[in-house]
Amino acid sequence: MTGVTLIVRKRAFPSQGRARIHESVLENLQIAEGDLVDLTIEGDAVPHPVAAFADSLVDEGEIRLSSEDMASFHLAEGSEVTVTKRPPPGEKIRKAAKSAAGDLKESLDAAETSVKSGVARVEEKAGTAASDLKEELKKAESSVKKGASRVSGAIRKPRKEE
Repeated sequence: MTGVTLIVRKRAFPSQGRARIHESVLENLQIAEGDLVDLTIEGDAVPHPVAAFADSLVDEGEIRLSSEDMASFHLAEGSEVTVTKRPPPGEKIRKAAKSAAGDLKESLDAAETSVKSGVARVEEKAGTAASDLKEELKKAESSVKKGASRVSGAIRKPRKEE
């Protein structure tokens, strides 16, 4: 959403949470008098909401704020702020939900990749273990056969009488 950069000036009649802006700026931002606008200050992550009111006595490049608002937003007279139309609550919720869904998808994709990698490693090790076990069983079978053959041969041989 595009905004307008304005210079902060102190209001003559304090009124917290209200900003006086030239009526052409309200028209430019496509907002009605009394609508909330966001003031974005360089270095602040969160915008500050204020109600905007048209005032033809305010210069087009200025915004008038109460000294209390200026203090709470850490603004000095002459500071620059960017004023933008505040999105409706539904739009903010949709945007947040879309962002959360994207984050969740990324997490699930990473988890899927990790699980697939783990399964591949387990399959590889299981295959190696199965191959090793098969070899050992063949050796054991051969050994058992030799032993059985010896026992069988010993049983079949006639004993010499004493």
